[in-house]
Amino acid sequence: MALPPTAPPRVILNQNGQKLGKKGLQTRERILAAARKVMADGENEALSLSAIAREAGLGMTSLYVYFSDLTELLLALFEPVMADANAMYMGKLVTFWPDETLEADC
Repeated sequence: MALPPTAPPRVILNQNGQKLGKKGLQTRERILAAARKVMADGENEALSLSAIAREAGLGMTSLYVYFSDLTELLLALFEPVMADANAMYMGKLVTFWPDETLEADC
């Protein structure tokens, strides 16, 4: 039995179009982790790039190397969640739904 083809690894670039190396990927992940923490502690501080940079221990200039604005950062943060949701929804769409359970399945 043949294995299904796998997608090539995704190349992540910074705002200058440069491929991120190990250190760059670690910094990017640190920024995303800081964003998650600021979001989780939402009652203490508003979600902003400056709050995320402060939590990550970076200056704003460094943060802008990885993300152009808050929207781009949030899209990167939710990308894995949306990929899982998309796979789940597509799985539902391609499934045959018998007439007897159609309403419940919807």
